[in-house]
Amino acid sequence: MGVRQAVPYDPVKHGPPPPPPPPRPARGTVNVAAASEVVGLGREHHMARVLVESEMAILSHLVDAWNIWTSLPDRHPDELNEVRLSIHRLQDILASRAVWRMTGTK
Repeated sequence: MGVRQAVPYDPVKHGPPPPPPPPRPARGTVNVAAASEVVGLGREHHMARVLVESEMAILSHLVDAWNIWTSLPDRHPDELNEVRLSIHRLQDILASRAVWRMTGTK
């Protein structure tokens, strides 16, 4: 199987080029509201449908914890990955709570 050649861009055939992506936040920071807006959903509009208010507060605190943790000096090389995985595990648990409510199972 050969390597496919890239097709040159033709504005007549393909239309105008897509707009450039929005600027990326600083490395190591998370902005949930901005990420939700990128996909066309406001943070509250999207998540309030599946998370209760106290779960939304926990999610917000997780974002704050990540942003503060990434600003700490003198980190071990593996530390950010360990913190990221731990926060993802907590997010998984929050998502599970919403699924339990929607399906009526625990």
